[in-house]
Amino acid sequence: MASTIISKLRDLDTPADQVEVKFGLKLTADAGAIFTSVGGEVSYEITLKWSQDKSK
Repeated sequence: MASTIISKLRDLDTPADQVEVKFGLKLTADAGAIFTSVGGEVSYEITLKWSQDKSK
């Protein structure tokens, strides 16, 4: 997932001056003598920042 995001960000017409990517992972499991089911969620947040160029 991370490499896909990076590839997409590199393809921007105007690349950002700063990029921040936050990943979250939540795992759940039903425990007994043996784990009966395991699941999870993945989330991400992308922040792009551009600096204003005062010379233009």
